[in-house]
Amino acid sequence: DPRTFYEATTGLTGESEEKGLKIAVVSYATDSIENYAAYTFSINSVWADQHQYPFFILSPGTGSEHEPRDQRWNRVKILSEALVPESGSLVGFDYIVWMDADLVVTDLAYSLEPLIEQYPNADMIISAERHAETGVANTGCFIVRNSQWTRDWLDQWWENYDHTEAHDQIMFDRLYKARLPE
Repeated sequence: DPRTFYEATTGLTGESEEKGLKIAVVSYATDSIENYAAYTFSINSVWADQHQYPFFILSPGTGSEHEPRDQRWNRVKILSEALVPESGSLVGFDYIVWMDADLVVTDLAYSLEPLIEQYPNADMIISAERHAETGVANTGCFIVRNSQWTRDWLDQWWENYDHTEAHDQIMFDRLYKARLPE
C-alpha cells in the first residue's frame, strides 16, 4: 500500500495543519519519460513535503499501468481505484491532486488549501483548456474531492469511452458536455 509506505518512511500523514484537510498528490511515470520525470519529481516532492502532502509516484512497476496503449488514460483508473471506499489506497484523504510527470511546481510556497477554500462545494477543481481541439479542461493537473460524485465521474470517464479513439482529455470534454448542466 503506497500510503502505508509513505507514512512509515516520512512520518507524514497528509493532514494540513491549517484546516485539518488531508491532501495527497499523485503522479505517474513510465521508463520512457524517466529522464525528466526524475527532475520534476525531485522538485515536486520538496514542495509536497514542505506542505505535508504525501506524494505518491506510481508506474507500471507499481501495478498502475491500466492502459498501456495510451499512458494518459492511467490517471483516470489510478484515481478511481485509489478512492474505492472499501479498498482504495487513498480513501482516507479529503482531496487528491493529480500532477502529470511533466508538471513542475515553481513556487514552493504555494499552498493548495486557499485554492480549495475558494471552491468549498467543488468536487473537482481543474484548469480550462484554451485549445478547443483538446477539450474544455486540462487534465494534466486537477484536484478531486473524495466524494461519491468524484468516484462516479472517474468511473464514467474510464468506462464510457473507447480509449483507442482519443486521449483522456478529449473524452473528459465529451463527458463534461454530456453531463451539462450538472
